[in-house]
Amino acid sequence: MVAIHLIRNATPRIGLFSTQRVNVDNATMAKPNSSYASWISANYPTAQSAVLSCAEATQRMSATFPELLRTRGEVMVGVDYRPHWWCVSPDGTIVDPTVHQWPQKVTIYEIVPLDDEVNGGDFEYLLNDY
Repeated sequence: MVAIHLIRNATPRIGLFSTQRVNVDNATMAKPNSSYASWISANYPTAQSAVLSCAEATQRMSATFPELLRTRGEVMVGVDYRPHWWCVSPDGTIVDPTVHQWPQKVTIYEIVPLDDEVNGGDFEYLLNDY
């Protein structure tokens, strides 16, 4: 399953000091035949191909689709928060090329502020918390 969620009434505001939590329980899935879904299926077709690939996948996807904004933060998977990268389209659609790496559903996307003060400017925690 390709995870492309259209978030109603929740346009992400991404800035130096903004934090936003989006609950995807009320989200609707975007059309699976979209160009985003086709790209994800072609580049990350299996859960195994998506494991620990979120940073690379979002870099590649945003290079292919320049309208997508790379976003980092944490996602709620089961009962745990996990560091993660995903993309957001101009209309607020969350496009997550590697969400299928987890056996449980992602229920919350939380944007982490993109400033040098967060964790002392050290983003290694995004890689080391898996």
